Amino acid sequence: MYFSNRPTVEELQQLVREGEEQVVRIDDIKLLRAMLESVEVYKQRIQDALAAPVPNIKLLQQLIQAGKALEIETHLVPALFSKVLELASEQWRKRAL
Repeated sequence: MYFSNRPTVEELQQLVREGEEQVVRIDDIKLLRAMLESVEVYKQRIQDALAAPVPNIKLLQQLIQAGKALEIETHLVPALFSKVLELASEQWRKRAL
């Protein structure tokens, strides 16, 4: 099981919505929006990497590290890690033949 103390994307989105609805201006909302945008870019990088005809294991490993460095929990790191293990296993089986 994977556990993180970081806020989830959903929690951050809710916080941004609540902050935008306030009568007073909250400067940190811009920072929170920027964090959400960085997650969207990260998700797109993952989709692009996985859409490649032959996914690049090293690139996926780099994306795992990038996901761990995010200040938001995306729940994508465990899935990426599983994909890397699957691809590495396939490569190992091909070499064994």
